[in-house]
Amino acid sequence: PRLLLPLIWITLACVAIAANGSRGLPQYFLQAAPPLALAAGIGGAELWGRFSRAGRVVLLLAVTLGLVRVVSFPKRVEATAVDVSRALGRIDDTSYLSRFAGRPGDKYSAPDLRLLAARLQARTSPADSVYVFGFSSGAYVYSERRSASRLFFLTPVVNESSWGRPGYGPEALRRELEASRPKIIALQRNDAGPTWLESREWFLSNPVLGPWLTAHYQRVESLDRYE
Repeated sequence: PRLLLPLIWITLACVAIAANGSRGLPQYFLQAAPPLALAAGIGGAELWGRFSRAGRVVLLLAVTLGLVRVVSFPKRVEATAVDVSRALGRIDDTSYLSRFAGRPGDKYSAPDLRLLAARLQARTSPADSVYVFGFSSGAYVYSERRSASRLFFLTPVVNESSWGRPGYGPEALRRELEASRPKIIALQRNDAGPTWLESREWFLSNPVLGPWLTAHYQRVESLDRYE
């Protein structure tokens, strides 16, 4: 019965991929890697004891061919070398984070996220709350500031299928922001955000959130990816 575990795990991973694949987020495939590795290990151990020497050679060649087809070894070696250099202090933060800067339209940019966190930390106190609308929830962690809303990720706000449900949608976010009064609200730019609008554009054009923001807050100097 224990051998059913990887099979059940793989099945659940496939269900998750099928359910979320329509959103165009390829990282859902990462969920299948651990159960596939577990199943391959179990299967390999079973076959290894049954195969002759020639069979084991064929098995090793098959695994090697699969790795060569899937893994870019030069890229892995380069990435590992850079990580080691960073761990040894040979590469500064700015240079290291620039490797994860993202392209125009990408949702995530590590250096921009750190810049936002530094801005939040410099202009607020630990007791203040802030709100970041976009794909940059890591700014709360790096700045050590709490989110002004439990809706710290934008999907429960913009997903129209959840509108009208208590605690979800633009109305719920506005109520929570009105109650907590965040010191700073940051809207992400150029992130291919909800409904293919950037997150900033969606927030400002929303009839529930946009007028409230412009009535109670004023713009200050912006960062490249955040207003």
